[in-house]
Amino acid sequence: METRRGEASTNSQNAPAASTAHDANKAREAAGTTNDSNKAREAPGTHESNKARAAPGTNESPALYRDPSLYDAIYEPFIADISLYRELALEAAGPVVELACGSGRVTVPLARAGVPIVGIDLSPAMVAAARERAMRENVANPENAAMRENAASPENAAMRAWFLPGDMRDPIAAWEGIDRGAGVGRRPVVSEGRGGRTEEISGTGIPRPGTFRLAIIPLHSLSHLVEPGDALRCLQNLRTLLVPDGRLVLAVHNPVPELLERDPEALYPVEMPRPLLESSRYDRDRRVLHVRWWVERAEIQPEREEEAGRDADTDPGPELYEFDLRIFSPRELDALLESAGFELRARWGWYDRSSFTGESGTQVVVAASGG
Repeated sequence: METRRGEASTNSQNAPAASTAHDANKAREAAGTTNDSNKAREAPGTHESNKARAAPGTNESPALYRDPSLYDAIYEPFIADISLYRELALEAAGPVVELACGSGRVTVPLARAGVPIVGIDLSPAMVAAARERAMRENVANPENAAMRENAASPENAAMRAWFLPGDMRDPIAAWEGIDRGAGVGRRPVVSEGRGGRTEEISGTGIPRPGTFRLAIIPLHSLSHLVEPGDALRCLQNLRTLLVPDGRLVLAVHNPVPELLERDPEALYPVEMPRPLLESSRYDRDRRVLHVRWWVERAEIQPEREEEAGRDADTDPGPELYEFDLRIFSPRELDALLESAGFELRARWGWYDRSSFTGESGTQVVVAASGG
């Protein structure tokens, strides 16, 4: 989940990623604080068939992010960032694109506020779950011309959420699944609503690439791009979706010692609504944090285990999930943004826009795209 100084955190490429902890006295609602004093020395017996992570360089999400129900059970309680993204989206007064949107944890609340928003995620299961969430919240994109015309009116402008499967390294490719003839040779459709002015692909309602006023990458998702050049490729391609001087907001870990100097053989309880155990090992040469989560399904999703007819005698035990996170120092992140054509505008230490310090567990960065 998320980390202030003293907390643990995580999310996905494509989602939402990572778990690491620093500052026990800040933002307990962020869920994900580890307690070093209670660290254990032995790994629990694990259900090895669930020990899955994406192979480097593949187009596959880590296993945790291919299971929307488990993902939601872990991440749904984290809401500390939503108000900030909502405020910035309304200030942008135009369409928003979210990379690694997961099951719509952030996307749907923004759409509910009247913001036209496109969520992109690598996991087809997450995209399907996000669409279902949007339907439940009555913010899914309209399916026919009559509904689109009705949704374009200000009073119905909240019905503006689209979800596309796609790789965050090349987000514009997500539009390839849309009818290539839509909008070609025709004037773009322009609509006004509470979320601002939106220029759409004719016949689809979806905002056009190059017209987004804000891009967001929540919950450390950029850090899932661990291979050399992948993060730069992501940001360079993302910039093509934005208008000149469009804004980018992202969150990544700040490399504080508590995070990088852990005993890799120790297990740390993660304080979340449902209990987890984690361990991590930092590869200094690659600047990659290897994270392992042990998840007790019976405690994370008791209702699901009951439906499956499992009890203490049939429970297979903890499931092991692994993922890697690229750790960016503030200086390295600044250089990355500059190389991708962005200009740093702000860096905060938390989603309340509090000042960033060397002890902050999280970097919340705002940048502007060049002209």
